[in-house]
Amino acid sequence: MFLDTKPVILKVADGNYVKPLGKCVLQLTINGRTQPFQFTVMPKCSHDVILGFDFLKASQAVLDCGRAELIFDELLHDEEIDSHGIKLYAMSDSVVPARSCKFLTVQARDAQDDTDFLVEGNKVMCINQGIAVPSMITSLRKGKASIWVTNCENQARCIPKECVFANVEPARSECLNTLTEVPSYTDLWTSKCSDQIDYSG
Repeated sequence: MFLDTKPVILKVADGNYVKPLGKCVLQLTINGRTQPFQFTVMPKCSHDVILGFDFLKASQAVLDCGRAELIFDELLHDEEIDSHGIKLYAMSDSVVPARSCKFLTVQARDAQDDTDFLVEGNKVMCINQGIAVPSMITSLRKGKASIWVTNCENQARCIPKECVFANVEPARSECLNTLTEVPSYTDLWTSKCSDQIDYSG
């Protein structure tokens, strides 16, 4: 369990206010598919509290208040949810210490090996939980890669197995610029001086 970065007070159905203890991430199997979901941990259980909208949206679920039923629709495949890139999944549970960076091993399903990919971090996770992944170019080896993950918060963060925290797409070489040689300070100074115009005389 981890604490909220900001104080949160929830108003429940009977009009009372409840302060959550924190949040946790659990693996749930729905329609034969296991995915991580984030839950709010309450000090006591109450029928006045319903599942959060994030869970409903991620599960493609509908809450039928008239029948008091939770109906799960068929989960979409990853490529149907995000057609613009391939998702990177955490291969194991990992804790990133507060205010630090860590190399995490990730996997991409149905991605071609030995191909350069452009990595783009999960901006929602960055905003809500302070977990940032810098944009970078990486290559997959047997569907796996190691990428930097930064915890911008003042407390440790847990990244659960199968958590999606970045997308990748094939890098187009014609759209990339690379630095092959970094000029020395002397070269830069000489170039700067040669560009100056002498107005004396």
